[in-house]
Amino acid sequence: MAFVKKIGAILIGMALGILVIMGVQMISSWLYPLPAGLDPMDPAQTEALLAYMQSLPATALWLVIVGYALGCFVAGWFASWMSGWWPWAALVVGVIFTGFGFMNLAALPQPFWFGLVSTVTYIPFALMGGQQAKS
Repeated sequence: MAFVKKIGAILIGMALGILVIMGVQMISSWLYPLPAGLDPMDPAQTEALLAYMQSLPATALWLVIVGYALGCFVAGWFASWMSGWWPWAALVVGVIFTGFGFMNLAALPQPFWFGLVSTVTYIPFALMGGQQAKS
């Protein structure tokens, strides 16, 4: 039964983290809306999407990274707390978010620096959240 609690803690933590990331990305898309007619899901518009992303100010992309960091922190904190401070909960959350990050990098054109910074954000912030849950 303890294993089910740990899995549940990770899944709920992930869901909370995703909600945080979505919230920050909604703020980002409100501050920096897509140009009219640009559909980021249309493969035929990949070049236009890349040009748009390259034209964004760095603050727009940093806001997305802040969302990733906050989401991983919340997910790691909750997973660690709900699992009864199982030491691996936050790490599992961070690894899963890193996997999602790699899928995002493969699916969407992004500046190199953004991909690098976002990739090294997930696990450390999930672990920091897990550590905060203990204190």
